[in-house]
Amino acid sequence: MWYLIAVLTAVIYIITNIALPSAVSGIAFYIVYSLCWISLALTVIKLSKSKNIEIFQINNSFLIMASTIAVLQIVTLTFTGVLISFGTSPYNHTPLYLALNIIFFMSTIFGMELSRAYIVKTCCQRKPTLALGLIALFYATITISLSRFLSLDLSPLGLAEFSASVFLPALAESLFATYLTFLSGPTSAITYRGILQSFEWLSPILPNLSWSVKALIGVMIPTVGFLTIHQSTIPRYIRKHGRQVKVKKSSTLGWTAVAMISVLAIWGSTGMLGFRPSIISSGSMTPTLQVGDVIITVEASPNDIKIGDIIQYSGENEIIAHRVVDIQQQGRTKYFITKGDDNNAPDPEPVSPSQVIGKTVFTIPKLGWVSIAIKTFFTEIYTFFTTNLTYAYTTLAIIIPTSAFGIHRYRNQPLRKLRRRLNR
Repeated sequence: MWYLIAVLTAVIYIITNIALPSAVSGIAFYIVYSLCWISLALTVIKLSKSKNIEIFQINNSFLIMASTIAVLQIVTLTFTGVLISFGTSPYNHTPLYLALNIIFFMSTIFGMELSRAYIVKTCCQRKPTLALGLIALFYATITISLSRFLSLDLSPLGLAEFSASVFLPALAESLFATYLTFLSGPTSAITYRGILQSFEWLSPILPNLSWSVKALIGVMIPTVGFLTIHQSTIPRYIRKHGRQVKVKKSSTLGWTAVAMISVLAIWGSTGMLGFRPSIISSGSMTPTLQVGDVIITVEASPNDIKIGDIIQYSGENEIIAHRVVDIQQQGRTKYFITKGDDNNAPDPEPVSPSQVIGKTVFTIPKLGWVSIAIKTFFTEIYTFFTTNLTYAYTTLAIIIPTSAFGIHRYRNQPLRKLRRRLNR
């Protein structure tokens, strides 16, 4: 069944991100990593043949569309890099490592895309929209290194930067690749992702862009590609209750605007639009501010800050939100004396204007506990795999052969209904 391929894919993702880096290094890491994903691709091919599932399909129209969107994305990044700046690639470009890099990312793409194709073809018969969305979310997650999740800064700024510059572009790319796979098989998705990865891994220089610009390009181009293909594949008429009914198509411009608004919302959450959310992580401001509350801070000049205001400022190793209890003037410079409402004494050092991030204007109670729960979840995962690595090795060694054996016992559920509608 499809869910066993999904489990096998997730297991290989965990092995290649946790177990493998601690076991091998150097060239051996490249080789073993690639073999893991190649083994997944071969398993899917063998299983699809045994179940008479047609995996490889070639549709020239979709191949051209996939290539066009990938090239458009690269050209946009390059043009933006010309306007802003370029930087050197972080990857080794000696002849040996160029070959290893190609094997590395192409084996990953083949393994992921073939497993994606098998899942798409076997689980999208009912509620295809929901199924495609969940598949895209799953593969967007596993295209991101697990170390990025484990080292994630769960402050509002850190979450916004990660979401906009890493996760949302990965989700947009995954959604586009999933839809390509649904309509024409994995070859188009492999072409699209292969061109993008080739540029990233093989180019000696890469655009040196801010995360906000990367977010806009990484989300908008795949979204436009997805909507363009969606609009072109929906038939003008379908037969319903014995008569032809005109299909109402969604507005590409409208969905593009939604994508842009989403990116702008994330920019706003980082302070780029004049306000910044933060999570209270200590009880120094109790009872005014509780642990888990989210405060909204706006930029404020020193002249706008008065005694009694709660300001957020940069401490030695952290961001602090305390109340101003006094203001001192030294020459032309104001210094703010701050104190936590639950503390017995003021903070030891005055706060200079250069340290001030802004003034708190609004509080959302307890909303930050969502972020705290996510951080606790990933911390527990990291602790499990680092302190119980031997147990993890044993468990994975049992799961992989069991999954590979078990998937042969189930029959495929072919996708027919939606394909017939799209092909009319």
